[in-house]
Amino acid sequence: MQIAQQFFETTLDQKRISEMVEVGGWSDRFFDSVIDYWAKERGERIAVTDRYGSTTWHELAVQVDEGSRGLLELGGRAGGGVEGQLPGWWEFVGSGAGVV
Repeated sequence: MQIAQQFFETTLDQKRISEMVEVGGWSDRFFDSVIDYWAKERGERIAVTDRYGSTTWHELAVQVDEGSRGLLELGGRAGGGVEGQLPGWWEFVGSGAGVV
């Protein structure tokens, strides 16, 4: 992974990124591909729980796909902005991954 352009001061540099990937702390996979992987491996197991209930990996993957499709249908494209306000419930995970 390489940082294309630096917009602000940070301690996150290429050396730190390489170190974290090398020791397995970080992955170079996108968040949605990680959800798809676990949906295949652990489909009906619980992925996220909040005080109102829970969702399985399969359900989360479906929500991510539906959210992504909806954004594309509304004209969303790479580089565009997406804004939303959600409570800290499990839907936040699906919405965030759908934007990715």
